[in-house]
Amino acid sequence: MKYFSIAYWSTYDPADDTERRYKSYVQSIRPQLPGPLQVFTGAGGPVSLNDTRLHRVSVNLEKRRAEIELRGEIKDGSKPQPNTSEWSIVACGIILRYEGVVAFSSRSDPEIGLAGPHGYGDHGFDEVELLAENLYEHRMLFSSGIEIAMRFTEFTAEYIGVAEATSGER
Repeated sequence: MKYFSIAYWSTYDPADDTERRYKSYVQSIRPQLPGPLQVFTGAGGPVSLNDTRLHRVSVNLEKRRAEIELRGEIKDGSKPQPNTSEWSIVACGIILRYEGVVAFSSRSDPEIGLAGPHGYGDHGFDEVELLAENLYEHRMLFSSGIEIAMRFTEFTAEYIGVAEATSGER
């Protein structure tokens, strides 16, 4: 992760300008991101992966494809629940599909992490970076301190248990 970290997450300080710097960066590259990626909060959109849990990662090196399946409430901040500040739930899971994969990494520091569920833990932050024309990196941070980074050229998403969302672009 380049912007967000477990330290940032566990000691959140509203005076810290990390979030502002990241939002400024992602807004500057957003038009160049694949459409289906633009809907996620990590890419400046309204759909949050926050608090979902990693269910499965599959990487096919021969075909340069990868999938990350997250389970939990996929929420849309652009559609608040009536008379509340709660976000609308659009699905109970999602499969993130990456094509043209050139790199995948997952790392952790056994000395850090937040209390929480087993495995990777709760999804907390994701970051998107434009590395070159049509080359992107999607990074995710989980409450366990584990980070995932996927470098790719194309992206789609399939919503599981769809309430209002559809596959791919919405």
